[in-house]
Amino acid sequence: MTPVVHSDILSRNINVESRVNVSNSFLTPIVMGILIFLITALVGVWAAPDRSAALNRFALFIVGVALIGGITWGAKRNVETTLGVLGLVCSFLAVGLTVHYLLTVNWAENEITRFPFLQQIGLWLNSYNQELSELQNLHKNITGGILVILFPFSLGGTIWAWSRNYKFVAIFSLGMLLVILLGLIMSISRGAWLGFGFGTIYGAYFYWRFGKGSRSGLKWVGDLIILISVLLLCYGFL
Repeated sequence: MTPVVHSDILSRNINVESRVNVSNSFLTPIVMGILIFLITALVGVWAAPDRSAALNRFALFIVGVALIGGITWGAKRNVETTLGVLGLVCSFLAVGLTVHYLLTVNWAENEITRFPFLQQIGLWLNSYNQELSELQNLHKNITGGILVILFPFSLGGTIWAWSRNYKFVAIFSLGMLLVILLGLIMSISRGAWLGFGFGTIYGAYFYWRFGKGSRSGLKWVGDLIILISVLLLCYGFL
């Protein structure tokens, strides 16, 4: 006897959620590889002439491995949330770098006198932070380059928080973006600003070039301009 299937049951939308179960046979080699790597690095710390400096680098290794593992685990569950939180973490890192640069750089040097107004602000910071000014400081180009890399991630974290209606987090993240912009301005890094400008232009073009919708024949002109600019950039490194 053939069972009767009701039409209302067939009309329902059945959502099938697939889960990928990672077996222990796959995870064990990865975990063992990470442990071997960390043990090898720890032996290197023990054998290093300057253990304090080597220990700091070992701590960076641990943080890097933990960060990669956390991103991988989080992306498996919710990619958007993981990227949003990662953007907020980049904001904290960029703010910390900005504060460290502003408090430790020697604003009396001649190479940062292109903008006297900014130099006066820096000298005022140095006068109130004599002890911090004696700490190791980063070069302005290094600081500006790192901030340019972290800024888009920080902006993405702010947009994610606002889209999720986390108003307090979004406002706080917006304040951190302003601090990062202050660090970029005070670093007076021409290379960082040029990289930021060209990166913004290229990013907008590629979004238009490969995004959905119709595109005019001008896209080939844009491709040619980008190709020429990249070749000129490569020639500049020769």
